Amino acid sequence: RMPRVEVEKITGQARILKCFSRQKDKQVVGGGVLSGSIFTRKKVKILRQKNEIGMGEIMELQEKKQKAREVTEGNQFGAMIESKITISEGDIIESFEMVIE
Repeated sequence: RMPRVEVEKITGQARILKCFSRQKDKQVVGGGVLSGSIFTRKKVKILRQKNEIGMGEIMELQEKKQKAREVTEGNQFGAMIESKITISEGDIIESFEMVIE
């Protein structure tokens, strides 16, 4: 029997289009989903020029000014992300979950 291993499964990628405000570790940003789906309460990797610069968590998600639990590919969104890293326009966020295989 093979031991069970916990692996990262990427659920979606999004590009940050605009940064709005920052308070302590929380940042409000606007973006567009490039692939998959972005979910509320999921961990995200923050990538700048294809290099991982930090981690965060999506606290709130809005689509068309309505609260959303999920935003799918091709749609734009607003999000509050909790992270110690300052997110910039052009950064990519990669939403993921840990799954046991």
